[in-house]
Amino acid sequence: MQYKISWLNEAVEELSEIRRYIETEEQEPEAAIAVATRIYEAADSLSSMPERFPKDPERPKFRRYAVTSSYSIFYQIKGARIYIAHIWNNARNPKNISS
Repeated sequence: MQYKISWLNEAVEELSEIRRYIETEEQEPEAAIAVATRIYEAADSLSSMPERFPKDPERPKFRRYAVTSSYSIFYQIKGARIYIAHIWNNARNPKNISS
């Protein structure tokens, strides 16, 4: 079964913030593009077998896909749709994720 991917506004904003931070604060524009692309491609891969990643123990309504050592995708499966809810820096506490 192929699932349709939908990005929630908060996740879009979080990905934009990550890219902007890497580009401006770390002054690594090429790295910013590479990280954003990797996260986007990882989210897109969830259209096939999204259940392969576990539910997050801190936020069981979300599944967590650790894309890199630095970033995770938090998402929900509802019917035939995947909702990308958050792009999270793994250095931060996931308990702080809003619902």
